[in-house]
Amino acid sequence: MLSHLSVRHFALVDELEIDFSDGMSVVTGETGAGKSIILNALSMALGDRADQSLIASDSDRAEIHAVFDIKAGSAAALWLSERDLDAAEAILRRIINRDGRSRAFINGSPSTASDLKQLGQLVMDIHSQHEHQSLLRKASHLPLLDAFSGLQQEARAVREAFETWSATASRLKALVEDSSEANAHRQLLNYQLAELQEADVTEGEQASLEADQRRLANAQNITQHLVTIDTLLDDTDHGAAHHIHAALRHLSDPVLIETKEAQELLDNAAIQLSEALSQLNQYRESVADDPRRLADVEARLSRLYELSRKHRIEPNDLPTLMTRIASELEALDSDDEAVAELAALSAKQEETLMGLARDLSDHRATAATALMNRVHEILVQLNMNNARLTIEQHQSHTVRDSGIDDLEFLIATSLNQTPGSLRRTASGGELSRISLAIQLAITETSGQHQTLVFDEVDVGVGGATADILGGLLRTLGQYQQILCVTHLPQVAAQGHHHLVVEKTNHKKGQLTSITSISETARVDELARMLAGQDLTHESRAHAEAMISAVAGKSDALAKSPHI
Repeated sequence: MLSHLSVRHFALVDELEIDFSDGMSVVTGETGAGKSIILNALSMALGDRADQSLIASDSDRAEIHAVFDIKAGSAAALWLSERDLDAAEAILRRIINRDGRSRAFINGSPSTASDLKQLGQLVMDIHSQHEHQSLLRKASHLPLLDAFSGLQQEARAVREAFETWSATASRLKALVEDSSEANAHRQLLNYQLAELQEADVTEGEQASLEADQRRLANAQNITQHLVTIDTLLDDTDHGAAHHIHAALRHLSDPVLIETKEAQELLDNAAIQLSEALSQLNQYRESVADDPRRLADVEARLSRLYELSRKHRIEPNDLPTLMTRIASELEALDSDDEAVAELAALSAKQEETLMGLARDLSDHRATAATALMNRVHEILVQLNMNNARLTIEQHQSHTVRDSGIDDLEFLIATSLNQTPGSLRRTASGGELSRISLAIQLAITETSGQHQTLVFDEVDVGVGGATADILGGLLRTLGQYQQILCVTHLPQVAAQGHHHLVVEKTNHKKGQLTSITSISETARVDELARMLAGQDLTHESRAHAEAMISAVAGKSDALAKSPHI
């Protein structure tokens, strides 16, 4: 509900502060008094394009505040909560500068005009020849029909099922795309693994082969060295072993008893020398000049080096690489299983979604007939006997978050007219009355809450029809806050509250103001609307009678079975 509007330096408004109440508030005033300025200010607060030409001539900027009380659990409350803004009320602030730049704020936080427009569409609907009118947006027709028929829960179920399926389908698509790329990678890995397995690389093989290669490549030289060493150590007459044993024989003489420690050292040396000779003999026996074996070893090393260069790793890391490739292939196979499982889940979710969407579509078709009939009943009361709302519904082969329906409200205002879009077919006054009829029909069954502004709703209306129009607006005001700009006293008399817009002379020139008037002043305002500036006893009596008639009777549609 709009609770407060503050306007500064906007067009002919210098400073304006006005509080609003629930129910139906009528706004009246003489032609040219500035009623449209109030609507323009509201539109700017709701995110309309900034127009610096509307800044007061003696100011560099205009500023507008619109304060809305927000119903808990409403779409507006959810919108605010999602942005970490206080959801109890919405303070929309717009500053328009002379240079054409503008700033926007929501609950004190800097925002964009787009944010204002999004939130504005949730809290207020302006019914006139104006872009804020939700009825002109085809996208709003499905939610309106669902609200009329109480299908919001079914529509929510479809939306949630769509979101679930869409998330699964997105994951599946990503996996399939990854799988497509993985297939080429899998082929490469399979080739690499087969190559490594065929090579039969083993841990520590490189070091062993290199040792064999060194031994085989130097067999003759090694043997020559070993023969020489054997001569030096084990020659019968000149070898080291011969001389050590000779020294030990001398040390065994009792006269050298004091060299016992040295004797023990030489004994150890003799033992170690014997062991060394044994090892060297074994090594000499293992060294053979085997050109064929050398060629095999060198060929094997060459293969290991080739594989290591190919994979840009050390030869010792080839077994680890083989294990890693095998693990990666196993993971890819697991991804294939995941794709199959996710595809089955996606198909099941889509089947559930389509079932919910078809049921919702069938219920919408039934509801569309009921809404068309009810709107026609109200249009007849508004003296639009030949106007007919047509709801065109087509089922799409693809499903969206709103279901499978492509739906649009069409209107024909005469018998021979082909139904067309609301924007192109209905005039401003007709469109406002059509909007009123649709809103009333929906509110009767849904009890939805939103501030509705009706401008030009009474164009071309008079007499008894004007009285019925006012009664319908008053009835709608029992459920929603209504602001109605009118020039008809029959409509103005039906308001729960009455605001008057007027121009006053000021030292700055003529300025526009808006005032909530008392019951006494209201009689005078209705009398002016009836008879002009020259108020008469008869016009005042007529005005009082109109007010009393409204107060003394039930609201226009209170006895309707739809209320």
